Amino acid sequence: MNPTALTRHFPQPKRCTAALCLILVCLVPALAAADAKESATHAMQWEEGQNIHIANQGGAMNRHRHVQLSVEVFSSHKVLVSESGSRSEHNLYRNYSSDESTKWSSIWQGRWSLNGEQMELDLQLWNRQCTHQKKWSDAAAETLPCEAVSKHLAVSCTLSQVVIGDAGGPSAVRGSVPVWICTPSDSAELADLPSRWVLGKASCVKVLAGHREVSYQRCPRP
Repeated sequence: MNPTALTRHFPQPKRCTAALCLILVCLVPALAAADAKESATHAMQWEEGQNIHIANQGGAMNRHRHVQLSVEVFSSHKVLVSESGSRSEHNLYRNYSSDESTKWSSIWQGRWSLNGEQMELDLQLWNRQCTHQKKWSDAAAETLPCEAVSKHLAVSCTLSQVVIGDAGGPSAVRGSVPVWICTPSDSAELADLPSRWVLGKASCVKVLAGHREVSYQRCPRP
């Protein structure tokens, strides 16, 4: 791909400071440190919440999931995908209760290719950290196995647009923003990572799920 095409599809290349480069060397694969002078990041936050009340005062269920996902593409056609998140579930019944929580982080690395408005990612799992605990009523929490994730991911992305709403609600529309809509292959094991990624092309997009309709906002500033 020529430099003009790279700029058109992945604008505003990032240049790291000396301090940031040192952090990258310590925390991510060598490809990021080698290519950090010319890269672009597409990012998503996923926020999901459900509150379910059982009829006749039978109890209630409260579920939450939060995910942060970034896809960093380099001019060398290498790619670094980082995701982290947490999921919790609290169930309250007449005679007992349960609490379950999972926290995780994963890093994939690989190659990306571009054909018009279609981007393909070929990823290998580089690092995975996960803790999963559950407790019943007043009993001590027990540690459980985490769900498996695929060591190899094939991801297809299509350039699209979504309507961004204000933090006050989806009806307060600010306008449309370009995004990459990415879908891993059907056979992929993703654990708690959503199967549909909505990555802001030039800025982070926050996905609000768990309701009748999915809506979008701009990610809050750090």
